Amino acid sequence: MVSDIPKHHQGDFTHAPTLYLTMEIVFESSNARRMALTFLNTTDAPRLSSTNAREARAHVTKINFKQRRQRLAIERLKRRKESTTVAQERTGSIEDACVAGFKEPSISPQVSCPPADPDHSIRFLLHEFRPLVFPAQAGAASSPSEFEWITLLRSEPALVEACMYVALEHWPSGPCWEQKRQAGVHLSKALSMVNSRLNSGHGLTDGVIGAVFVLTFGERLAKNEATLEIHLNGLSQMVNQRREQGLYKIPSWFLDLLLYDSIQEVIPSTPVRRERIVAALRKRDVRTLGAISHISHKIHQIRQNIEDLVSYPSSLSSTTGDIEGTISSVQEELRPLFNSSVAYIASVSRAISLFLQLSWPSTGYADHVSCAKDLQNALSEPRVTLCGSTSLTVWQYFVGGVGAASRPSLRSWYVASLANIFRAMHIRDWEACYQVMEGAFVPDSILLMQFKDLWEEIQQLIAS
Repeated sequence: MVSDIPKHHQGDFTHAPTLYLTMEIVFESSNARRMALTFLNTTDAPRLSSTNAREARAHVTKINFKQRRQRLAIERLKRRKESTTVAQERTGSIEDACVAGFKEPSISPQVSCPPADPDHSIRFLLHEFRPLVFPAQAGAASSPSEFEWITLLRSEPALVEACMYVALEHWPSGPCWEQKRQAGVHLSKALSMVNSRLNSGHGLTDGVIGAVFVLTFGERLAKNEATLEIHLNGLSQMVNQRREQGLYKIPSWFLDLLLYDSIQEVIPSTPVRRERIVAALRKRDVRTLGAISHISHKIHQIRQNIEDLVSYPSSLSSTTGDIEGTISSVQEELRPLFNSSVAYIASVSRAISLFLQLSWPSTGYADHVSCAKDLQNALSEPRVTLCGSTSLTVWQYFVGGVGAASRPSLRSWYVASLANIFRAMHIRDWEACYQVMEGAFVPDSILLMQFKDLWEEIQQLIAS
């Protein structure tokens, strides 16, 4: 092609005409990648002064870099479109995802920030977090509760934006810079939508209260106490207003998630509960939460006594009596909870009971396999869980897997379930696994070895 010289470059030639003659050559490499470069053709051209020659070369170099930037921009755009297409093909439709579940590996972090399309965002959430949010349905057909939750997501964009914010901000393997930036965008949208709903007088719907709950949960994960207090106040006021107006029944899924998160919060260290939120629970749930908190305190005592016994065997007789007496009283407190209508309570209580049997094998006969089977049935009940409160869920599956040691088929069910969960959490090593379980009841040093043996089976399945 012919490229005109800027006027300030002209006029200092020995002969006319004063044109730079350039040509574009297209190189085609062995991998069929085309690359165009512009060269200066000086054949039969007038001799240039050193200054003009330098300016001519600079002019051509500038053209080449401009073309290179354009080419790279086109290639990036093409790759982005291809990645989006692949991600959409892999996630498929929401209905397909619900019926069959997602069995493909997780999409890469570079593709993990989908555009502001609610259905695309819902597909993304299902693809990445289905084993964490719906552990009972991992790899199986969907349940009515899952369809109900997805219908709720579709009804309220603010809830979708809130879920996307928590998902990207608290990405299991640690968010990259781009994910944190996208998380901030989703948070801004969610807050704007919630405020808009509240100002319009339509802010007490199930979808909006779900969005505020998810935002509150996200701030608790981030340990942002100031923002958490603001969301807690708003959530408490919304619940109270709904009850005062008598227009809306508090959705059962909201109360179940609230109870589940409260149990998760009281187990590790029995902190002071947030009374505003506890007041929103059903009376039976408040009683249950109090019982779990009391049981949790006793279990920590039992574990400490077992560790003391290992360290100081001389205190065998007195310590043994204390341990057996405490375990017996806890088992009595747990039995009424086995058949709770709330799936979380039924499974947690059975897991604690089996955990105590494994921690302190008594002289009498204990059918660990039957207990592990009952726990499997309880865990298989459809429920929606909080993907950021996985410690208690993971711990229950570990307890069942250890209890099913003499029944390979039952143990393999627990191993497969945990493998699905850990894949979604991007956990591949024992240290990370142990950190998750620290949010529940950490076993004593002897039982911990059995937990680690189970992890090795899980790790092999993840790697296969």
